[in-house]
Amino acid sequence: MIDDKLKNDNPERQRMIMDAALRVFGRRAFGSATMADVAAEAGVAVGSLYTYFPSKEKLLEALIKEGLVCTLTRDLIQPADVSDLDFITNIIVELLAMGQTNMERHLLIYSEIQRQPDFCAEYHRNVIQPTLEQIEKYFKSKIEAGQPSTINTNTAARLIMAMGIGSIILYRTENRQPSAVEMQATARSMAELI
Repeated sequence: MIDDKLKNDNPERQRMIMDAALRVFGRRAFGSATMADVAAEAGVAVGSLYTYFPSKEKLLEALIKEGLVCTLTRDLIQPADVSDLDFITNIIVELLAMGQTNMERHLLIYSEIQRQPDFCAEYHRNVIQPTLEQIEKYFKSKIEAGQPSTINTNTAARLIMAMGIGSIILYRTENRQPSAVEMQATARSMAELI
């Protein structure tokens, strides 16, 4: 983790370094990229880079944590005037939007978690698991409130996550970014399947 004192020292430079790292890791892959590559891309001295990130692994860790922690990890609270279908649609829209705004990070993460078990475990612990738990918590609360259901809450949560992640990857393979209207329509169709 980045030392808070250093992080607050020059947030613009830290942002510049992280953006450069994302570009370099995207082009060369994490394993073949070097800190010197990142420093050159960011236009900073290698020593300066190490002031913010003591290793390439810590830099990747910061990229995983920054910008990927889904806002769904907060408590899901359904407003009284919103239907279940609209609420689930909104969850999926949020997942799709998060994927679109962080596409390069997702591709980097999905690539690196296959190679690095520690990063895979961290990504699961900090991003996937909390999001699954919150979605499952929503379904359980509906059942506890007396809504009859034969739904397996864990499966439903995984299905929502899989639809979001799968759509992000499909949009990338199609080399396009859907509009907000298209994401809303896609999410609505997915929610209706659930």
